[in-house]
Amino acid sequence: MRTGIPWRYLPEHFGKWNSIYKAFNHWSKKGLWKKLFNVLKTDSDLEWVFIEGRSVKAHQHSAGAAGGYDENIGKSRAGNTSKVHLAVNAYGLPEVFTMTGGHINDCTGAPTLIEKIDAAQVLIADKGYDSQI
Repeated sequence: MRTGIPWRYLPEHFGKWNSIYKAFNHWSKKGLWKKLFNVLKTDSDLEWVFIEGRSVKAHQHSAGAAGGYDENIGKSRAGNTSKVHLAVNAYGLPEVFTMTGGHINDCTGAPTLIEKIDAAQVLIADKGYDSQI
């Protein structure tokens, strides 16, 4: 991991950091986190849904790395950036998210996010999403 806490800094009572990393990586590749997220979503309160977008500056060497993944990295005045568009339920728990390049404005990223929201009765967004909704 390049952001947040490095795996090596996990507290010892969790076990060997490398074992934790291997288990996490294995579960990620099998899609376990997505399945778990979907199970937790079944008991959500979608009467009110809030959406927000946040830009995140990417590492200077983030673009062009091998791997063939779509990283959603955009160029802006701040350099390489990505944007996370997140919808949370009335409890403040994440429901769905999408990612775009950091240069994409909120109202352009909104339709993809809104399509993924099941049955919200009320959708609340900041003014960045206002021109599209």
